[in-house]
Amino acid sequence: MRYVFMSCDMPREAEALLSAYGECVRIPPLASLPAPVCAHPDMQMALLGGKMIIHSENTALSEILRKRHIPYIAEPRAAGDAYPHDVLLNCFALGSLFFCSKYTSEAALAAALSAGLTPVVTNQGYAKCSCLCLHESIITADGAITCACAQHGAQYLHIGAGSIGISGYDYGFIGGASGVIGDTVIFFGDINTHPDGEKIKEYIYSKNMNIICAGDGRLFDYGGLAIFETAD
Repeated sequence: MRYVFMSCDMPREAEALLSAYGECVRIPPLASLPAPVCAHPDMQMALLGGKMIIHSENTALSEILRKRHIPYIAEPRAAGDAYPHDVLLNCFALGSLFFCSKYTSEAALAAALSAGLTPVVTNQGYAKCSCLCLHESIITADGAITCACAQHGAQYLHIGAGSIGISGYDYGFIGGASGVIGDTVIFFGDINTHPDGEKIKEYIYSKNMNIICAGDGRLFDYGGLAIFETAD
């Protein structure tokens, strides 16, 4: 069974498209996070080595997971509404690497090490938000992430910052404005509206992946998608 976790703010039109890939699960807000991003998957959960890590105070999400018999690990440190307390779970795996920051959750780090991943500590606390991960490569506008990729031999495409909408902030991130399910990249909005749209499309196609635009107009950051699959 495949579960597609998304923000409760995701447009219904996008959810209808995503429902073809699995059961769509809307994530309720977590009050301890900053209000504009309190329902973003990249702020509320980390998926590492087949394990899901969430904040221990996130009772609404834990109930959703229990009803679906999805196991999870609770990070004991509570989230906060300001940096760096809001980035405890803003991390991700790329191949054998684990991109994180010095503020990353101990539970997430333990799960990564248990999975045999090599930690890559960057100066970008919002690592997951900042990156569109194509299994073995990254698309990002963040210089700290690209430097880390170069140092560890990971492939990447560096794009310009901005040109992505988000509630409450000047601009959003490419990772939050997209999701990857199998070999398909889904953008929340039209990738052709981005100044680097052609370069992004060319890079994705070079990885033998497909592109779907879930919506029209400017790309919008909804916190990405979290994809979790079970054996049943």
